[in-house]
Amino acid sequence: MAAVKEKGATELVEEAFHLLRQAPVSSLLAYYVGALPFLLAVLFFWTDMAHSGFAAANCAPESLGVAVLYLWMSFWQAVFAHGLRQRLLGSPPAAWTAGRIWRISYLQAFVQSSKLFLLPAALLALLPLAPAFAFYQNAAVLASDAPRLRTLLSQSAKQAGFQSRQNWMLVPILLLFALFVFFNLAITLFLIPHLVKMLFGVESTFTRSGVHLLNSTLFATAAGLAWAAVDPLIKAVYVLRCFYGESVTTGDDLKAAIANLRRVATLVCVLLTVCALIPAQSAIPPKDLDRSIDQVIHRPEYAWRMPRDAAPKSNPFVENVVDALGRAVDRLGEWIADALDWLRDLFREKPLPGDPHGPLRPSPKLRWLLYSLIAVLAVAVGILLLRFWRGKRIAKPATATATPAVDVTDDRVDAAKVPEDQWLALAQDFIARGDLRLAVRAFYLASLSYLARHSLVNVQAAKTNRQYETELRRRTRDKTGVARLFSENARVFERAWYGDHEVNVQTIESFRDNLQRMKACAES
Repeated sequence: MAAVKEKGATELVEEAFHLLRQAPVSSLLAYYVGALPFLLAVLFFWTDMAHSGFAAANCAPESLGVAVLYLWMSFWQAVFAHGLRQRLLGSPPAAWTAGRIWRISYLQAFVQSSKLFLLPAALLALLPLAPAFAFYQNAAVLASDAPRLRTLLSQSAKQAGFQSRQNWMLVPILLLFALFVFFNLAITLFLIPHLVKMLFGVESTFTRSGVHLLNSTLFATAAGLAWAAVDPLIKAVYVLRCFYGESVTTGDDLKAAIANLRRVATLVCVLLTVCALIPAQSAIPPKDLDRSIDQVIHRPEYAWRMPRDAAPKSNPFVENVVDALGRAVDRLGEWIADALDWLRDLFREKPLPGDPHGPLRPSPKLRWLLYSLIAVLAVAVGILLLRFWRGKRIAKPATATATPAVDVTDDRVDAAKVPEDQWLALAQDFIARGDLRLAVRAFYLASLSYLARHSLVNVQAAKTNRQYETELRRRTRDKTGVARLFSENARVFERAWYGDHEVNVQTIESFRDNLQRMKACAES
């Protein structure tokens, strides 16, 4: 194995791209038949657990459904990897029988079920990440041909150790590519509603949410889509690694190359035969041919390819400056090449101590470099999340303490941005001036401000009172009086504000009494 020329990590990823591009649609369809149901189930489970009031009751059955769909996805990933592998070997996929389907299912269920626990543990130095990651990918690739579990485990572990330096370089490359895809998808999901509003004038809840659209559901959706886009590439990469690793003893790569040469030779023979059957054309006089070529190359669409006229000799000073810049660029290139050679020597695999001709071992410096990159990335993400969280915490008191002039008659006014005490003071002022209709509206906005401050409702200008009542019933199931008292006050406000019903002192007192009882019930 040490005598085999090792492919670079980027070269292997590029080859995996070409393998995916050449793969038939049926192979990609097989992958997404397994991946999309699992992805949708995970996103539904995430959203339900984050926002539903019945999360505790639904957790067990929904978790079981996600687990079953995970095993379903693992089976189809093995089918997808088998299709890519057979394409490399140049042979048709094996027939699917009931016994073969059952064997792949239980092998994948046994091996892949431990991946969710062991891969996080592989981040520790005691269990390296790259070999563990390669082991589970190899298990998906080799499951279709392994006769039993013990064989699958031994083959997967053997291929995980094949060209370990290449494997350690692949992990950060694939990780950075996945993060790049994730951030692009997150930005796209955030901007799509605003682009739809800008181009078609369609207002939606997403555009009204503003920066609050950057919540856990959006990031979970972006992460799921990024995984669905990148995971087939990862599978293709490790299909190639297993193919080249097994070819060391089986020679499958040479057999595939010979098969390709045979196909090319057959095609060349067919073309030569066709050319021989075509009757020969009469020879064209050389003068006519030269004249035609000259006419064609002087057409406008080809004139730009003609060599330019000799330029006059430039200033000697300019020539000296250009030469000096050229030498500086050459020297800089030499320095960069020396630095790259130094890094390559630093991370190159070295033989074990006392056995200079034995097998090579991965450089520990490369492993620590990978750990350092992961640590720096984790710290950077943590700092960004901390700054985002602190920004939200700082922004809330600023809006709560601000006391701008408020127009109570404006239907677009945001009740949550004004403190409850200010709304109550406005209501008392309207009562003193005898404008009881505006006093009812001020009391109503005070109740919304109170409920928003206690995270019982999410105040939005487009929401109706019926939506607020539904939200209150969901969030105060153990305090049914809160939703009932708010509904009574909402009916009084709607009759007074929209129906022009007469408002008297008894109406004000009843509204105020219901508001106090609602607050007492919410705080009990």
